[in-house]
Amino acid sequence: MIYTVKTLLGAELSPINYYINPLLPVGCKAILFGLFKTGKSFLAQQMAFELSAGEKFLGIFPTTQCRVLYLENELPLVSVQRRVRNPYAKYGSNFFICRTLDKLNDFDGYQEIRKIIQEVKPEVLILDCLYSAVIGDIAEGRTVNEATTALDAIMGLNPLMSLVIIHHQRKESSSPEYESREFQEILGSVMLPNWVDSLFWLLSPRGKSTKRTLKFLLRHDENPHSIQINFNPQE
Repeated sequence: MIYTVKTLLGAELSPINYYINPLLPVGCKAILFGLFKTGKSFLAQQMAFELSAGEKFLGIFPTTQCRVLYLENELPLVSVQRRVRNPYAKYGSNFFICRTLDKLNDFDGYQEIRKIIQEVKPEVLILDCLYSAVIGDIAEGRTVNEATTALDAIMGLNPLMSLVIIHHQRKESSSPEYESREFQEILGSVMLPNWVDSLFWLLSPRGKSTKRTLKFLLRHDENPHSIQINFNPQE
């Protein structure tokens, strides 16, 4: 249908549905990225638990309770077990975890990942992390293209499924342009920020600190203000 501005303003349109409002719309792709050892996986696991329980993400953002599949390809399963034992043991009926070393851009690996998703039928898929889910250099455009093509095909299994990818950023820079480049600091081809709908950047101050800053870049809505996270509530 073609609208004039006048008719568009008066039209009754279906609202956007969210798994995390306004960060993660239904059927969207998102990347959570940051430097090595900034707590990306901890934050992603917290997201998974709160989505599976229908609780506010970080106590701020409303969620819709849903089935979550967490594909882990870095940590041993015993380490994942230790992380999720407390304080989230009371949750988890909608939270599925699978450790897989299969690669997105390998035919057999892609088929295995596809089978896992078809079995679980998640509404939100979290991949931790992109760097370890591919064969080749993630900084090369060809590797990124192969990975995104595979992920687009996987999302085609369920148009209502949303995808959250855990990823790394380039090595931190002290140049004056570092802060201004912001979301272009994601590791890999420049196509990645344009491929997703939402970007979450987890920053850590220099030196030892449990405090983090989470910044947002959303295609579908206004960007929320950056928020401060403390990974040690007792500090």
